[in-house]
Amino acid sequence: MLSPRLNMIKKAIVPGESIADIGTDHALLLQDLALEGQEEKTLIGTDLNSEPLKKAQEHLKEKGLENRVQLRQGDGLNPLAPAEVQGVVIAGLGGLEIKRIFEESKEKAKTFETFYLLPHQQAAQLREYIFDNGFTLFAEDLAKEKDHFYFLLIGKPGQEKREWTQTELELGPLLLEKKHPMLPPFIKKRMKDFQRILKKIEKTGDSPCQQMLVLEQKIEEYGEVLEWLLK
Repeated sequence: MLSPRLNMIKKAIVPGESIADIGTDHALLLQDLALEGQEEKTLIGTDLNSEPLKKAQEHLKEKGLENRVQLRQGDGLNPLAPAEVQGVVIAGLGGLEIKRIFEESKEKAKTFETFYLLPHQQAAQLREYIFDNGFTLFAEDLAKEKDHFYFLLIGKPGQEKREWTQTELELGPLLLEKKHPMLPPFIKKRMKDFQRILKKIEKTGDSPCQQMLVLEQKIEEYGEVLEWLLK
């Protein structure tokens, strides 16, 4: 059974879409897609290191799927040919690392139809990069796994001329538009994080600093968004 975050990605993928999973690790997502039985669908898993790919190959053989999923070693989009697949999944990396992958292969990236991006941190920076570099988001999702929340950013090539506030970049403009049910618990968690950091700073006895002012403003802004979401 897939984890909540991988299941969120799987549900977003268009049935029959050819997929490359960058940083596939043990290829769990690709195994699940292959078991759906769509033989014509190209499935490619890549990883920077050889050891995860060996494990992935073992898992695929156990399930009789070794001929359904191609495994390749390499960094980022380098193992793929332009337009080789329709959809590209990049999950389990930080937003800045995903940004690096795009930046190093920007022209190749624009030959793929859809990106499914799941950063484990720095989602706001990744959204900002997407909006500023010839890509656009057309869907977002949010899932909780254990104590961590994961954003799924679904994008495609094509510039969208629109200005976003910092709060929208942090919370997800498309999630806010549809009042996603997981946003309130996520916002409550972030507000607790801000309050905890604020108390630590206050305990030092130092005079109010810029960080305290920023945290206080964040708590106020997030509180207003939470109130609006719960109306």
